[in-house]
Amino acid sequence: MNKQLPLPTDIQYDNFAEYICEAHSWYKHIPLFGGAEFIFFLSENAGGNYSEDSPRLHYAWKTTKEYRQRFGYLDYVYRMCDEEYFNRDSIHMFTDPLTIQPGTLGSSFTIRPKNLDSCSVVLYPFVSYDSDTLRCVILNNDYGENLSADDSHPNRNQLITWLDECQKSVDIWNAMSSDEIEIAIQMNDINLLEIDKYNLPANVIEYFKQEELAYEPYLHLQAGELSKIHKGLMNLQKLVLQGSPIWY
Repeated sequence: MNKQLPLPTDIQYDNFAEYICEAHSWYKHIPLFGGAEFIFFLSENAGGNYSEDSPRLHYAWKTTKEYRQRFGYLDYVYRMCDEEYFNRDSIHMFTDPLTIQPGTLGSSFTIRPKNLDSCSVVLYPFVSYDSDTLRCVILNNDYGENLSADDSHPNRNQLITWLDECQKSVDIWNAMSSDEIEIAIQMNDINLLEIDKYNLPANVIEYFKQEELAYEPYLHLQAGELSKIHKGLMNLQKLVLQGSPIWY
């Protein structure tokens, strides 16, 4: 254990959990079937080697200073269900900055260290906050049919409920006239509690109400993924307090 570096605060653990949800466009990277494995740990190199003069080119965080302020020395690796190596994106000192290769700092993560078993979670693309894009990906690839035919997915029933509600929204949208669609686009940020203030066509009102119904199941799906992240980080915190070797 690196005793010279400060341990994460409770706020930094919470910040990190939220960050994982938006660290990448998971809705297009994580497979719906199989998901991706994530491992949480501490690293003295977490967020390293990014300065104001040489920032990271990603919206989630730009510099090492920003990273350490928000997350301390928390770090993670991940790999899709069909990948051998774990990926790590917080430092760029490797020959390949995205992939942990044998012989580098992260070579121990070609196989998950046993002491980090409890800090490992499997996440699915609905960990993302972007439900609109994910539903387009799923519906356009007819994944709903696969879910109906295969009961092995741990969130199968919730996903089918969500996709059914999404399809209802699509059907209403497709039935609207071009003028109604234009109105719906212009009123996209409408507050449903104030919808009666506007003289909107019945189809547009029905669409917005159905969108609200479609979003509710997704909130439960996303909350479940965030809960798994929190559980993995809580287990990491326990190991930290026990003095276990969880610095990598």
